[in-house]
Amino acid sequence: MKKSLKRGLTLLVVTLLLASMGSIPVMAQDHRDLSGLLVEGDYEYRDIDGGVSISKYLGSGGAVTIPTTLGGKPVLDIGVRAFEQNDSLTAVIIPTGVIRIYNSAFSACKNLTQVVLPDTLTSIAELAFTNCTSLTDITIPEGVTTIELGAFESCTNLTQVTLPTSLSSIGSDAFGNCQRLTDINLPDSLHIIHPMTFAYCTSLTGIILPDTLTDIEMYAFSGCTSLTAITIPESAIFIGKEAFSGCANLASIQFNAAFTTIEEAVQTIPATTTIIGYIPSTAKNYAAKYGNPFELLNPEGWNFYNYQTHIQNIGWQDYATDGELSGTEGRSLRLEGIKINSYHNNLGVEYATHIQNIGWQDYVANGELSGTTNQSLRLEAIKINLTGSDSAKYDIQYRVHVQNIGWMDWSKNGEVAGTTDLGYRLEAIEIKIVKITADLTAYNAALAAVNPTDYSAVSWADYQTIVAANSMTGDNLQTEVDAATAAIMAAQDDLILSPDYIIAHAQIDSGSFAVQTVGDNIISQATALISKAGFDATNYVVTFTRVDNGIAQIDANGLIASIGDGTAIVTFTLTPVDGSTAATTAEVVLALS
Repeated sequence: MKKSLKRGLTLLVVTLLLASMGSIPVMAQDHRDLSGLLVEGDYEYRDIDGGVSISKYLGSGGAVTIPTTLGGKPVLDIGVRAFEQNDSLTAVIIPTGVIRIYNSAFSACKNLTQVVLPDTLTSIAELAFTNCTSLTDITIPEGVTTIELGAFESCTNLTQVTLPTSLSSIGSDAFGNCQRLTDINLPDSLHIIHPMTFAYCTSLTGIILPDTLTDIEMYAFSGCTSLTAITIPESAIFIGKEAFSGCANLASIQFNAAFTTIEEAVQTIPATTTIIGYIPSTAKNYAAKYGNPFELLNPEGWNFYNYQTHIQNIGWQDYATDGELSGTEGRSLRLEGIKINSYHNNLGVEYATHIQNIGWQDYVANGELSGTTNQSLRLEAIKINLTGSDSAKYDIQYRVHVQNIGWMDWSKNGEVAGTTDLGYRLEAIEIKIVKITADLTAYNAALAAVNPTDYSAVSWADYQTIVAANSMTGDNLQTEVDAATAAIMAAQDDLILSPDYIIAHAQIDSGSFAVQTVGDNIISQATALISKAGFDATNYVVTFTRVDNGIAQIDANGLIASIGDGTAIVTFTLTPVDGSTAATTAEVVLALS
């Protein structure tokens, strides 16, 4: 005991002596408290491998710039609850060098409006900025790979979020209840949207999901009441329970893959949402089970029909589509039955077959069997028609391979393919459904027949209204194109040529007027020149202006009252009756006698 006390006193004396000599710093400058934490300026911190981690902010708040070093060591972490519930904090700049922001580091800093994150940051931990209700925007820098559970949950004024291409994981509820967030672009590096990640983002109107996404987990977008449309990429393999529940204004959801698993629950997709997808597909199955409206995705670019045949000694073949062969060639095997399907919402198919010993069967439709099985009866001929509201927009074309004949010419739209009185078997069939493209030749010619510079402004505007109402493309029915062409040509009859055009082509000039005498009317003669040139003079009000100082008398209506010195010089003004701009001729010298 005495030896220990003696050693302690010796160390104290040596320390005080050295301190008085200025040869070493006083140990108290380290500010280490009993818990092992260190204090420098406004920060309490602790040592970690390679640097320090801030444990607590001790300052007065306001706009804070965190130092790059403490105790001469680099700041690497913002520790758990370091700034939590600091209502005086308004802005924070986190310096380059910080790698991690830990749990609840800035949670419930209700007056924090601005956060600048460094490009050295790699992760944002659970609840790091939750309930920062004054934060309006945040840019997550490149290099961040993980945003954990609830990191920005209930940042109710957050309107803009920029995410880096390095981000691979967004945790559950990470942006939940961000009520003013309107849109967000997710990077291609993201594969999973975890439960409730964007739940109750009630202002979210649009979100583009990356083509790398595989999973959208339960409640991911629940309660996003402003979301109107979303496309699920082809890469997605799973949609979790009630992922879009409560999205009351979600008008459509499009599935770009046929077999994305949709976890079945009545509210996974709202009942009023139109589901757009392929047939067959899990999207179609969900729509059928829960009563959602369904639309076929890209019917022009996807084979929305198929067909299969029952073949002697083989049975049913796999489905074929788009002109593929169903049946056999060179094997002398008869077709015995056929099924044809159309999955287009507005396009059905009906078909009838001529059967050995039976003759023509009644028409069947959409996947029903026409023909027989297990009776060894050959198909000898077939007729196929399209039905439904879009049937006039398509042709169904088909040809058959017939015993002793081979391939026959293509038939279409109910024509007979095969034979009915030769006893020959059908051996194969090819079927195509082809979009009809309307002939626009006459329509385009009608549009090209008139030039706006030749007509009055008012009548041309009226004409353009008719043209706009009759706009056509090759996708229209031919009857629609023909009717539109007729309407446009009729509207052209109502066009009024511009007065400049009339003046240029009607020759209202000195050489066109006969010698005038008392009682002649120069306005009537100008009008007659318009009619003589083949134009409708009733479309114009003709007036004149005397431009010479002669003594011949011409009244306001153009009537010559006296001849005077033998000449008069006038200009004529033509005003269209529709109120368009008038035009005036060059000077016309009238010979009077």
